[in-house]
Amino acid sequence: MRIEWEIDEVPCLIEVTDYELGDPGRTSGRPEDCYPPEPGWVEYRVLTLGGDPAPELADCLDDDDDEEIQSACLEAIESGRSSARITQDDDEGGADDDYYASRAEDSWSRGRGY
Repeated sequence: MRIEWEIDEVPCLIEVTDYELGDPGRTSGRPEDCYPPEPGWVEYRVLTLGGDPAPELADCLDDDDDEEIQSACLEAIESGRSSARITQDDDEGGADDDYYASRAEDSWSRGRGY
């Protein structure tokens, strides 16, 4: 999955390479059934609009930028639907899309005890 982004006013793409959805935890019910929430995380790389790696742009990211990018990526993954800011790379043949969709579904199922 790729998301259009701007770093220091330079348009670029953020490509999600791996992720894990957070777990809201369980804070009610029997104590032995409770567990703390765990945040989700995203690994990504910064690309030019042409799809080439852009390490010089990645070097410009600070902790606040990273947090904002991670939140946007997780939100896009969790929503499971396209918006104007999300693009799919047609050259990959959709294999990654199936992979990410199955990971999201597996995580959703585990969180609900299926």
